[in-house]
Amino acid sequence: MSDNGPWIAKGPDGGSPGPLRAGKGTPFEGGVRVPAIARWPGQIPAGRVVAEPTNVVDVFPTVVALAGGQLPTRRRYFGQDIQGLLRGDVSRLTGAGIDGGREFLVYIDDDAMAVRSGRYKYIKASWWLSQPTFFDLEADPAEQQDLSRAQPALAQRVLDRLDAMSVAVGQGAPPPK
Repeated sequence: MSDNGPWIAKGPDGGSPGPLRAGKGTPFEGGVRVPAIARWPGQIPAGRVVAEPTNVVDVFPTVVALAGGQLPTRRRYFGQDIQGLLRGDVSRLTGAGIDGGREFLVYIDDDAMAVRSGRYKYIKASWWLSQPTFFDLEADPAEQQDLSRAQPALAQRVLDRLDAMSVAVGQGAPPPK
């Protein structure tokens, strides 16, 4: 798997996000939605394409479960075992998202700048956007239609999830230097 989308500063030599918006160093789908390949003959069906989002934080819980282990209980993990998704036993992972789906924070440097909460994504204003934006990624994966004015209450609920997750991720972390 990759950690980011194409390096847009390099132009065509940096890669292409296809129909997605932007690339590396941005909170847009072109920068954070990247392909991953999983191969395990006899366990993961060959040629299977999964559209459900997962995250690098899912690798550790999945590997621990595959090894027959248990995650240590003295710390909090934000990933989950995705074996069922890879094998085709489930088509969707559940989570605390406002539609019952997964949630992921998108960090730029040390700041949580966006959250994907199920099908929705909220991006804070920063150097790439003068206004915060809110998208329905199932209806608009290219992030072209900002829904924050059309659905302000829903946008606020997703922003509240971003704030709550930012606090949860930082709990117990050493203070910044």
